[in-house]
Amino acid sequence: MTHVKSGQDQLVEKPEDVIDMYMGTGEDFQDLKIGAEIETIYYDPDSPDMSMMNKEQSAQFREELDKLDIENALESCSNCIETPTSAVPNTQLEQLFKQQDRFMAEKVRIASSLGVRMCPFTPNPFTTAEEGWDNIVPRERFQMMLPILKHNFGRNGLLYTFNTVPLHASISYKDTDHLWNCLRRGFYLTPFFYAISENSSPYTEANATPKTTHSSMEYCTKLGIHGGIPDYFYKCTGGEEYIKATINATFDRPMMGYFNKEGKQVNFPDLQMLTFRELQDMDLGTYSNYTLAESTVWPDIKIASIRDKDGTPVGKRMETRMFDFGVHQYRTMLLILNALYFNKEAGRKVDELLADFGFGDVPANSEIYLRKVQQEVINRGNQFLNVPFGAIRQSTGRQGTLQEFAQEFYPIISATYALDSPFRPDIEPLRYICETGETDAKVWNSMFSSLEQVKDFMRNCPPDFLMTRGKAIGQIFSPDERNGG
Repeated sequence: MTHVKSGQDQLVEKPEDVIDMYMGTGEDFQDLKIGAEIETIYYDPDSPDMSMMNKEQSAQFREELDKLDIENALESCSNCIETPTSAVPNTQLEQLFKQQDRFMAEKVRIASSLGVRMCPFTPNPFTTAEEGWDNIVPRERFQMMLPILKHNFGRNGLLYTFNTVPLHASISYKDTDHLWNCLRRGFYLTPFFYAISENSSPYTEANATPKTTHSSMEYCTKLGIHGGIPDYFYKCTGGEEYIKATINATFDRPMMGYFNKEGKQVNFPDLQMLTFRELQDMDLGTYSNYTLAESTVWPDIKIASIRDKDGTPVGKRMETRMFDFGVHQYRTMLLILNALYFNKEAGRKVDELLADFGFGDVPANSEIYLRKVQQEVINRGNQFLNVPFGAIRQSTGRQGTLQEFAQEFYPIISATYALDSPFRPDIEPLRYICETGETDAKVWNSMFSSLEQVKDFMRNCPPDFLMTRGKAIGQIFSPDERNGG
């Protein structure tokens, strides 16, 4: 979650006042940076309903992380702890893995000492919107935002913030051309990324009836203009055009709250949602409120601030948000994005593959296909990757599927990492999922035929289960374990 700083009282009067911040870092390609934010959720395995970690345990958890100098942040309710990595040059990806390996090991240890456990699924199958609401953390941002989210979006808004655990990758971009290449590829691949990283059990909100939609993508898309793929993406053909559209949207999109003249984050009267332009009319059009308007929105790829050590914005970065958390997902995400955004040859080949499926240089020409596959992935039923993707393929003359795309996508990413690369073990889960179509969610769905089976698994799941390296869920369990529950 982006941390917005109050006290930046300079007025933002027009888009031109902020546009320079979006133009890229200008760094050489090998110096462009990548980082990650890993959210992990916790539950009490001894409770009858796998209750979420409570507020006292959450506070103790953070105290222990602070003692270890591990940066951490509260998310919306007490079950979730976020640990961001530092941003490193994209040529030093191994540093991120080492950081998160340490963070994960310490979080497993601390969780065990507190009597809670890291949840193997996204989301916790027993967490309800009501339980999340009763466990909102004492953080000003969420005290401001969540009542507005509940009032204006109802259960869908609460389920997004309480029942999704997206991984965030932060990507710095060189200039507007690099930004556009990343955005175009990233948005075209959004349904694919959601599908291959899905880590849900068959159940949500303690409902004994299996859920056959993709929860994370469904909840995000239901946020309308505050989530998913921005409508204005389809109207753009380049990076500078997208930046201007993003700024205009930030001026015009209803906000989740604002900084008052005393620098406090507060609700709007009657939990209504005003725009930044309306704040300007109230002499509250400050840079702090502009960055707040920019941050309280959850598109699949977000333009967010790069901040210095004092928390002051000094530029912009991309933040991808469409990967579930799971046993391999943070490594899988970073390996894919590092190749996709920083390896020109891999990027070129992925562009060619996307074009063969009908996703070309002009998003307006691909809009119908991208919107269709979004719905196909959300309403996947028991098909998972076996859903249509794009137009009639130029190379085959027939309709392609996500499964076909995955099988041709993997070799491009794999070729980025040499056979003697330290990352070869970490790319194995991606190979398995792309070649077989056995996503983690598909395997979980084959393992459990009742909510009670899920509860038994969570109660007996090894505390360090999520530290398993180099395997997708389908590679961890034998066929008998998978088919017999």
